[in-house]
Amino acid sequence: MENVQISEIITKLEMVLENQLTREEVSDWAYEQMTAMEWREEKENRALTKDQLAVFHCLTTVYGMDLKNSPTEYFHVDDDFRDWIKAFQEVEKRLKAKK
Repeated sequence: MENVQISEIITKLEMVLENQLTREEVSDWAYEQMTAMEWREEKENRALTKDQLAVFHCLTTVYGMDLKNSPTEYFHVDDDFRDWIKAFQEVEKRLKAKK
């Protein structure tokens, strides 16, 4: 499995906003990616790089996107997802600028 990129996370969020994916699908995907990163870290017996940690932190945010206040109301609203996209774009810019 290849390392997930921040651009992929942003795309998933945009797909939720466009009703192409559900919050639950993207949350589950984020969890799978986080688990895979942790597994590789343990298997290879080395810590995640700073870039990988940045991606991991973005994934942890997205993992919580399906939390609910009540059986019918989500904790996070679409504006939260738009804010996350902007924040993740900034992280992505910083990572690219370092290279």
